[in-house]
Amino acid sequence: MRKDCAGRHTARGSAVPGRTAAAPVRQWRRLSSTSTEPQTEAGIRRIGLFGGTFNPVHIGHLVLARDVCEHFGLDRLDFILALLPPHKLRQSGELAPAEHRWAMLQRALRGEVRLRASRVELDRGGTSYTIDTVRAYRAAFPQAELCLVIGADSLFELRTWRESARLAQLCRIIAVARPGWIGRAVTPEAVGFAPAVCAQIERDLQTARSIDIQATEIRARCGRGLSIRWLVPEPVDEYIAQVGIYRSGPDREPRESHGGADEPSPTP
Repeated sequence: MRKDCAGRHTARGSAVPGRTAAAPVRQWRRLSSTSTEPQTEAGIRRIGLFGGTFNPVHIGHLVLARDVCEHFGLDRLDFILALLPPHKLRQSGELAPAEHRWAMLQRALRGEVRLRASRVELDRGGTSYTIDTVRAYRAAFPQAELCLVIGADSLFELRTWRESARLAQLCRIIAVARPGWIGRAVTPEAVGFAPAVCAQIERDLQTARSIDIQATEIRARCGRGLSIRWLVPEPVDEYIAQVGIYRSGPDREPRESHGGADEPSPTP
């Protein structure tokens, strides 16, 4: 028996189906306090780095993070909130203020043991380059294996990232594909990395659960005054309703949340 990331005992040897010709990725089955800097801890051997704007953080993010944590045996996984991601600079007007996104991320991860919220990129300021963040974690955890979690669609854009070759040297890249995604082979020609790095990425390539939740849809529903219950954690739903972010106009009343003391608890 072993413990999973939530501390529960599970049986060893959970099967992970092999790749198929149609979709060369594996399927899996089957989270934190907060930190303003990469914080050192005794006994940390493997850390996941999961960056994004989290605009807002939603259930799909949390399930994916838990699955990665369990499947790769991570000691912890940090949600790294981007201030200004370089690939979304033109869309910066669509981002909720960073402190609102940070507040939602804190609420989503409250009480989790393995999942953490990191504001290292917020506090650093400026454009959020992944290589700078990885260097900060490498300095804080010189002996730990760093695992950068990205979407499989980003694999073939990595060569355009700042210092991508150095990035591949400093961390292990774990790509997660949407269900049904069929991508190109990960080759040196396609991604610009050494053959050994490409082989590692291919071995680690995974398919996420089929949870079709998009932050763009959540923002659109908020703008129309529709419920986002079950799309985001309840504390995030409550925060969005109370603060009124993502409303389509200044005169719109805050949306009513579904949380509260009178809400019946789910059956355990």
